[in-house]
Amino acid sequence: EYNKFKGIRGAYFNDEFGTTIVVKKDLPEPQKIFTIIHELKHHLLDRGIEKFGCTYRNENTEIEIGAEIFAVEFIFPDNDFTRELTNLG
Repeated sequence: EYNKFKGIRGAYFNDEFGTTIVVKKDLPEPQKIFTIIHELKHHLLDRGIEKFGCTYRNENTEIEIGAEIFAVEFIFPDNDFTRELTNLG
């Protein structure tokens, strides 16, 4: 049902239908990349959770916070971030 996805950036489902990642097609490129990586974390680390689903509506859970951190560190690793801060003084 389309209304389930209205107003979300992305979603990850691992259920009886298989693994599905949904990404809003008209997101700006940086947000689209971030969302894909966020959902990749769920696929790599959370898919063992029975009937797990991410729709960004439950973003304060430990799993969702972990996906946000995963995406940020994937895009801008700690070592690169620290080096940039050092260069900026």
